[in-house]
Amino acid sequence: MSDVSRKKTKNKTACPAAKAARPFVSTSGTAGSEGSDANDEGEDTQSFKPGRLPANAIQKAQALGKRTTEEALSIANEYGKSLGTIMAAAGLSTKATPTKSVWNMQQAWYADAYPKMEREHTKAYQAHQLKHYKMHKDNKEHAQLWKIIHVFWIESIAGIKDVSAKGMVGRLMSCRDAFAQAAQTWSNVEGIQILGCVIYMGSLEAPRQAQGIFAGSLLCMELASERQTDISKLLDYLAMIIKQV
Repeated sequence: MSDVSRKKTKNKTACPAAKAARPFVSTSGTAGSEGSDANDEGEDTQSFKPGRLPANAIQKAQALGKRTTEEALSIANEYGKSLGTIMAAAGLSTKATPTKSVWNMQQAWYADAYPKMEREHTKAYQAHQLKHYKMHKDNKEHAQLWKIIHVFWIESIAGIKDVSAKGMVGRLMSCRDAFAQAAQTWSNVEGIQILGCVIYMGSLEAPRQAQGIFAGSLLCMELASERQTDISKLLDYLAMIIKQV
């Protein structure tokens, strides 16, 4: 056998092993790939243009997002689920961590079940709510209570046409969750810190207690918590100004 024949035979034999040894690379939404074209599938066959998206591309992407949201909302209505649940199942968003979800569910339920008294101090009210959460956070020991809280949460999120205090509290908490997830992505991926607020413009007390701030990092939330009273006054002030515009 010639040297050329032996070389061809050697290459054919090594080929399957090389393919088997090649590591699997997932392209399904890793944090590092979100803002980089270099990690997209098909990078070996397509060259990417540097720079920001042109206006037409942004408009097309926004139209795609709108169509996707409408279809996801239709599925959510059909099966009695929240929009966030459907989007997460489709791999288009991430779910909140269990601890965060449980805290938000209890916070929304507490605001509806135990509305803040007119003269009660905001900081004292929030301390009572936190104490209640710590005393009842064991799902097994307080199974019946958490069943009620879960039902309240599901009804609040799924009740898209519900304009009651219960429905509005759910919407506000869902809105805060959505913005907090987006802010967390910017913080983790780009190192940009975001702190914002969700304001209720109505007159119902329970939804007013559900309004509040969102942030992309634990540090921002801790800093905001230290000035909770000032933030509550700021939210009320902003709501008053917006109503007058």
